Amino acid sequence: MGDFPTFTNLEQLDASFNQHSIGLPFNTETCTIQTLFEGVNVDPTLINRVTDPNTPDREKSALINHWMTEYFKVAAARKAPYWMLGNHFRRTCITEIMKPDYDEITGWVRDDNTMAECPIAKVTAYSNLSLQFRENIQTVLILSEFNSGEGEVPEELHVNAETLVGLNRILTAIIEKRRAALGNRPANAGTGCQHYPYLVDFIASGNNQPLIDSKKRTKGVGGIIGVQGNANLEELEELDATGVVKHGRLLLTTALAEYSRLNGNLPAGIRNRREPEMVRALLELDAMNAEGKVDNSVYRQQIGNLVIIFNFYLHCRAAGIINGANPPVNVFKRLNLTLHAIGTKIQGRAKTNMMLTRAGAPISNLVNLLNVTGSKHQPPYCLNSRRVYDLVSVFGIIK
Repeated sequence: MGDFPTFTNLEQLDASFNQHSIGLPFNTETCTIQTLFEGVNVDPTLINRVTDPNTPDREKSALINHWMTEYFKVAAARKAPYWMLGNHFRRTCITEIMKPDYDEITGWVRDDNTMAECPIAKVTAYSNLSLQFRENIQTVLILSEFNSGEGEVPEELHVNAETLVGLNRILTAIIEKRRAALGNRPANAGTGCQHYPYLVDFIASGNNQPLIDSKKRTKGVGGIIGVQGNANLEELEELDATGVVKHGRLLLTTALAEYSRLNGNLPAGIRNRREPEMVRALLELDAMNAEGKVDNSVYRQQIGNLVIIFNFYLHCRAAGIINGANPPVNVFKRLNLTLHAIGTKIQGRAKTNMMLTRAGAPISNLVNLLNVTGSKHQPPYCLNSRRVYDLVSVFGIIK
């Protein structure tokens, strides 16, 4: 394409885009296997192989995958990527990402590439900064493609006799995975959260919570507070030499909070206690608490992962591709060509790393940022071989 375009508004974008428009139009509503054939040069004998009912599914899938790859090389949405190539868009994003607000998270990108799971505090910080970045570049997010999706998620699911069995199998698998996450409790142990609506109703009613007799708040076996159900009322009022109550009563919720505060690992603390129902309940509570932390972290990661423009400029800064307010244009030209080459063909991890390395510094520094754990819960601000294609979507669709 030559030099990067210099438009600053939609009118200039349209005029420049019409001059450089390339590729095939793609409409998800009208795309069929026939339009796919028409969009690429396909040997008629191979078309017959795909339409032949005797052709093995594996062979059909391989052929269709190849044709789709060839088709999408030139059929991707083009106006938004063309706008992101422009000097105005790029400079606006560079100015924002170089602010001191992003210094700390830039360090995380470099240092946390061996981290398999991300603390919720860091996920929250990443999510907040990505939204801040997006808010501060609103002046260049002028196309509808940049709008955030809004609306309700349908809650009704309609099935028929043919799909009911499959749906039931899926739901059963989900329940089993949930139960496994909570320690493989027996089926008659419940889901672990059936009491929740009753608890909500109870709290909303304003009724007093039940009191639990408690000894002085000192750590007992395993570091947990001692609870007794048959305390003498006179003992409950007994004071020690300093005037502090040695025994007392706790609200149910306070007692549970004390267990959590005094002992981070509840099973170790209650292993030797004799109250089986209390043991079972606290183990369940501890498992649900741990699962909630993971689920919350994963949910926040999914929010952050949507802001791929922020990811692109954050990774470019961490790699040294952006090292000031006006990085060399020729570096971005090399980056554009490299990402375009990666994106025009499905690459394996090794091939992608090799292509980034061959691009030379500072682009090759992206390889050093790649998270090596392969964990699906790795930090959302880390780069990995899959997220390289996010870089492609921002700066590699058009060259």
